[in-house]
Amino acid sequence: MPSTVESLLAAARLEWAGVVPWSETIPTSDAGIYIVSRGRDQDAVVPPLNPAPISDDALAGWIERRPELRLDRERPTVAQLRYRLNEIWLPDEGVLYIGMASSLASRVEAYYITPLGARRPHAGGHFLKTLDDVSKFYVHFARSVDPAASEGLLLGAFCRSVSRNTLDSLLDPDHPFPFANLEWPQGTRKRHGITGGREPKRVGSRVSSRPSKRVKPPTEPIGNGSFRTQRVTEKDLEAGRIRIPRATKEVLPGEDGELEIHLRGTTVRVRYRSRRGPDRERSGVLVFGSESEALRRLVVVDEVLEVSVSVGSVHLD
Repeated sequence: MPSTVESLLAAARLEWAGVVPWSETIPTSDAGIYIVSRGRDQDAVVPPLNPAPISDDALAGWIERRPELRLDRERPTVAQLRYRLNEIWLPDEGVLYIGMASSLASRVEAYYITPLGARRPHAGGHFLKTLDDVSKFYVHFARSVDPAASEGLLLGAFCRSVSRNTLDSLLDPDHPFPFANLEWPQGTRKRHGITGGREPKRVGSRVSSRPSKRVKPPTEPIGNGSFRTQRVTEKDLEAGRIRIPRATKEVLPGEDGELEIHLRGTTVRVRYRSRRGPDRERSGVLVFGSESEALRRLVVVDEVLEVSVSVGSVHLD
């Protein structure tokens, strides 16, 4: 039997907390789960819808914006993309996407404003943006003390409830996730053949972790690598900081001091605390201080930023 919002939340022992139309702000910054659905009522099974309400205009714009976009390794047409998206559409399911957040208001707002093909501020579930008139959808939400665990329980319950007829129609019946969920659990991806749908990640250069006494960007790249910050929490934004995991610290200076960085195209000076010991090494911290307003303007809760180091520059994107 197709899932309802209520039945999915019950599988994780969560209480439904409310619903808003797509594009409206969720009225809580608590951690929790959000569910994008075709239906407004949390306990209703929505009528089947087949074919998928794909927007040809959205697909055409997607192809134009992303020259890297491929379908089965070939540059697709609008018609080919539409056909493939219908092969992963679940016609009798009203739930289109299940997500988690440490701040529901911030996370869902970031979801709203991320264009199809963009990587930030929140590109998860981006297939949803291929549908016609997204404004007709609803976003249900529930609070959770462990959103990651709750998300897994909801996705598991959804997969178990997909009807045999729908499974038989899917390109990848072994992974019958909601239409816009592409991965669960981490590392297990739905087979759809679409690649290059989001802007490429910036790949930086690995450099020596031993700087001069004065903290400056590196000048001698010694190899290629890709590095990330820790997940930005609401407390991080309130404190005006970004935390740097140990692996990424290897491409940053080895001593504390001021550091000029490029945060999404905006140049700011921050205080870098490497926190390398001597008793116990911890995550490094970029402290924004007087630049905290720029941090809050350019970064949202739950993001993980790409860190790249080119000759003489440190970039966070």
